[in-house]
Amino acid sequence: MSIIPILAMVISSGMQNKRLVALEPNLEFPEKGKEVVKVFHDVAAGIPFREMISSWNVDHADSASLKVEVKAHFDGLTTKWYTMGQWTFDGKIGPRGSVNGQADSNGNVDTDTLTLKHDANSLDVQVTLTTLGDGPRAKLKLLTFAFANAKAEVITPSESSAAWGKTIDVPHENNQVTGLSRRKRQTTQHVERDRTNNRVAGVNPGL
Repeated sequence: MSIIPILAMVISSGMQNKRLVALEPNLEFPEKGKEVVKVFHDVAAGIPFREMISSWNVDHADSASLKVEVKAHFDGLTTKWYTMGQWTFDGKIGPRGSVNGQADSNGNVDTDTLTLKHDANSLDVQVTLTTLGDGPRAKLKLLTFAFANAKAEVITPSESSAAWGKTIDVPHENNQVTGLSRRKRQTTQHVERDRTNNRVAGVNPGL
């Protein structure tokens, strides 16, 4: 097992029961026709949560394809892997949208929102990076996780967490290279790049 240095940022919203956690993995996508799978363990929410929305930022995204999966940890229980999204900048060459039919006894993913039936405290995060075409290698710059729990009675500090700007070591496993093989009213989340600053942001069509 190897270690990836990750810049972890924790931002309190100033409201109870909401927390944003951001990771800066700076992961380069593989060469054309291959994929890389990496797992980050125990991404702490800082609050008990029942809902989570993830987002990401990819540089040089023209030929990049990304899948983000998570599983949540309760006291003594871990869920299955839930797919938060499959994204390709050019939807003509790869998958681009949410995955239906993931509901089980622990929770469900409705478009871009993971909804759990019990309070969880952390996540494992798995990303699959695939390069589908030529050109500059893409890089996964940022992963963010917005946690919320309207039912829990907890108080979060109004100021930024002491974890802001600190570098932590997050282990990953299943590091393998193989051949190429918000809302809830939308059934598919589309993602497009802001061409001005070459960033990637999730958007809901029709808004």
